[in-house]
Amino acid sequence: MPELTVADINTMRVADLKKILTDLVTKGTARTPPCDMKAMLKDIMIELKEAKEERASLKAEIDGLKNINVELLAAINARPPPMAMSADDTTLYCSGPKIKHLMANMNSDLQNTFNYFAANSLQANVSKTNYMIIHPNRNTAGHTPLHINNTNISQVKESTFLGITIDQKLTFQPHIKKITNKISSGLFALHQVKNVLPRSHLKPIYHALIESHLNYSITFWNTATQTHTQRLKVLQKKALHITHSDDNAPSAPLFASEKNPHIRQST
Repeated sequence: MPELTVADINTMRVADLKKILTDLVTKGTARTPPCDMKAMLKDIMIELKEAKEERASLKAEIDGLKNINVELLAAINARPPPMAMSADDTTLYCSGPKIKHLMANMNSDLQNTFNYFAANSLQANVSKTNYMIIHPNRNTAGHTPLHINNTNISQVKESTFLGITIDQKLTFQPHIKKITNKISSGLFALHQVKNVLPRSHLKPIYHALIESHLNYSITFWNTATQTHTQRLKVLQKKALHITHSDDNAPSAPLFASEKNPHIRQST
């Protein structure tokens, strides 16, 4: 009875298949192998050779991409840029005492980041890219603008990051103004339904249309001065009086009972 040998052809070298083919043809088995055995093994040898050539070509391409990424990452890691990423937005930031050095470092970081995007089939939207210089009252006129691939990007005085409008002097006045407009709309809605809906239904409206806007990132913008936050405080008090159906009630118990966000009162 002839022996049966099972082998994984993918792990064999072409030379191994040639030897097997030679042994089958010259020595034979207990019975002469079918005439199509030789043709079948030749086809396998050809396919294996082509597959190895394709793998070699693909490996060369992968090695080339790895080399590009290693070089780019080495350039970025030489001075890692502070970075914040969310969804499809990327924010770079740096700090220092000299505006000249800041702009030079940021231009270098921008170019390295842009190169990394390009090497990984990503594309930066230059038209939507902008920058902001956060400073107290220092004059930053005449600085070198930021650019990507020799295209200048626009400078702005305020920018929205994760729903918070940040201005260049960190007063948070633009953000508070935005919240004030939203709360004014919510207060109008409460006025419209206060005589129609029971008190138990007014509280959910307050939480949805007013308190939610006050609570969001209050840790950051509540550092603003009383001049900027006073209008918010007045609107919040009016809303609480409506939800409790008592226009003359003291404000302190209303805030305590509902555990409402506390807007800072001191300057």
